[in-house]
Formats: sequence, structure tokens, C-alpha cells
Amino acid sequence: MRKNYDIVKGHCAASGRGDIAAMFADVSETVEWTEMAGFPCAGTWIGPQTVIDNVFKILGSAWENYRFALEHLVDGGDVIVGIGTYSGT
Repeated sequence: MRKNYDIVKGHCAASGRGDIAAMFADVSETVEWTEMAGFPCAGTWIGPQTVIDNVFKILGSAWENYRFALEHLVDGGDVIVGIGTYSGT
């Protein structure tokens, strides 16, 4: 079984490639994804397809050259923290 760290690292790598299927390959059907207040697509989205529709499709279509560059990934066991930079116009 893959560790949480490896799953999140793979998700971020797939994001960099624009590969949505790979991004969500290991995401639970009951995922609760929260985008912070003040950020585009803010809110909590439940389920992979809901996250794709309300976060990634919006960011990919509403922003030119949208990117997230992962700079550091912190392994806390059950909690993984990704630190990086979002950019786009």
C-alpha cells in the first residue's frame, strides 16, 4: 500500500502535467476538498467529480496559464502539507 506522502506527491506531479485522471486515481470517493476563503473556487467540495468540476475545471478554464508549483512536501504521516506557489492570469 502506498503511503499518504507518495499519493500526494503523485497528485501534485500529475497536476503539473495537467493529467486530471492521474491526479484523482488515488483520491477517495468520499474526499472532502476545501479551497480557502478568498481563493477562486472557495468552498468545500465532496467527491472526486465534484472537486474536478468545481475546482480544477474552473481554474483550468477561467485562468490563463494556471499553475501550481510544489516547492516542498512535509510528511506528517496522516497529514501531508504541500507548500508551493499558484500563478495565472
